[in-house]
Amino acid sequence: MNKKIGIFVIILLFIVLSVVVIFMNMGRSDMKIYFFKAGKADSALIYNSKFSVLIDTGEEKLADDIIEYLNENNIDSIDYLIITHFDKDHVGSAHTIIDKFRVDHVIHSNYPKDTEVYNKYIESLNNKGLDPLVLYTEMSIDLDDIKITINPPKVEEYSKDPSNNSSLIVDVKFKNTSFLFMGDAEDLRIEEYLSDHTDKVDFLKVPYHGHYQDSLEKLISTIMPKYSVITCSDKKKEDEETLTVLAKYNSKYYLTRNGSILVTSDGDSINVKQ
Repeated sequence: MNKKIGIFVIILLFIVLSVVVIFMNMGRSDMKIYFFKAGKADSALIYNSKFSVLIDTGEEKLADDIIEYLNENNIDSIDYLIITHFDKDHVGSAHTIIDKFRVDHVIHSNYPKDTEVYNKYIESLNNKGLDPLVLYTEMSIDLDDIKITINPPKVEEYSKDPSNNSSLIVDVKFKNTSFLFMGDAEDLRIEEYLSDHTDKVDFLKVPYHGHYQDSLEKLISTIMPKYSVITCSDKKKEDEETLTVLAKYNSKYYLTRNGSILVTSDGDSINVKQ
């Protein structure tokens, strides 16, 4: 009889401990960032079990890949769609994503372009009754333990490469880990950003597909990213000078031309798989 009671107590303790572990982990979810293999184009999905944020959508042909990934991960809506600027390799498939999924909020750049993909994007927004937010001052979004800060350009139009330099710059913090998405920012925009942002980050989406710029080393030496990703293609590769700078500051870099990239953060550490 005592033996049976002992076994029962052990089983009961096991059940209680299991329930405690389940409750301790309820509401806890790793944050994931998926960089699509999109050629020389940008698209990154930030998500966990509770929300999804899509930064840029690559070119029009990337729509099928984005839709497939969303479906595979049981994501049926997008909380925030952020379009850093309106070049076709950033906004190209946005109209298809808006048509196919529920999108709750849209934030985009302040420098429009009269192009076919831009006009398709605006038409889809209108059809869905979406009123995009155009930022003129920095804005922060809190999603559970994740804080997203969006930094807009400070001028209406830049004297050089106005589209790229109008890129929204997106900072993501998840507990003790941090991520920076620089869009296609070139020298003017990088210098502008660094004038009042000097925090170190763990992970960097390298600006402008890895094209080397005069301000790049200043950016890397200031923020000191442990990991970096460059969105590039076999035909339009990153500059060797960029890789040299990243290596100089011990930033382990990944190239999307070698395949899609999945970044996972538990809030304290980062794991990168390609």
